[in-house]
This record gives sequence, structure tokens and C-alpha cells, in this order.
Amino acid sequence: MVDETCRINISGENIEVINIDCKHSPSSTVLKIVAPNVKLLNLEGNVKNDQNLGELKCLEEAVILMEPIIDEFDKVYDVLSSMYSVEALTLNEATIKVKELKTLRLHINLAT
Repeated sequence: MVDETCRINISGENIEVINIDCKHSPSSTVLKIVAPNVKLLNLEGNVKNDQNLGELKCLEEAVILMEPIIDEFDKVYDVLSSMYSVEALTLNEATIKVKELKTLRLHINLAT
């Protein structure tokens, strides 16, 4: 039996920008990011069964345009919880309309 799982591994201390378009990849795709100094993350497409974005502690801007189905709230939560202190966050309607999502808290710091 051949394992045909698509694996996307992104790793590097110096990576500052990551753009991932997963609109046409299967949900069985494994996505793993180990890039603690990423400043801009653009993640678009369907939700993956196995995704680990690591700890994105330097993130300044994130654009999350996911297409979750009703039973994928835990995967959406995993993506959002990996962002510790993003300055600008863009979410599409599908990402925030997951049925189980009852509360979305945003902490906004307007200090300059």
C-alpha cells in the first residue's frame, strides 16, 4: 500500500512571509509550519485534517480564508490559537460562521 498523503513542511528561522493556497489540495494533506519569525501568513483553502502552524509569536498580519465544513471547528480553532499577538487579522465569512463558534474574542491594542 502506497501512502499518497500530500505533506507540506515549511521550516526556517529566517522565513518572514508564508503564502499557502490549499484550495485544490485534499483535506488529508498534512501541513506543518515551524517558522517562529513569520510576520505575514496568508492561508487560503480547505481545512486540513492534520495541520500544525507552530507558535507564530512574531506574526504581524494574518489572512485566514478557510473553507471549513460543519464538523471542522476544532481545526479552525487550532489555526486561530496558534496566533499569539497578530496586529492585523483578516478572516472570511466561512471561517467565522462555523456552527460551533459561539464567541470570538479579539484583543485590540491601539497603542502606537
